[in-house]
Amino acid sequence: MHSNADMRRLLVERLIAHYAPARECHNELLTLPHEVDNILGDGSARLLPIFTETMREAKEKVGLV
Repeated sequence: MHSNADMRRLLVERLIAHYAPARECHNELLTLPHEVDNILGDGSARLLPIFTETMREAKEKVGLV
């Protein structure tokens, strides 16, 4: 039987291994702030019309327009 300390260590090791790819991606993105800004700006530009229409419909349905 494993002690609580052994189980916690095993859990921490597995969590670190599980999140390692995300951590590597995060670290890479930190070196490319302008690229991240461009990606976010492009997404915002694509979603703004959808968001605007959705909000118009929601406001209409609850009687705010």
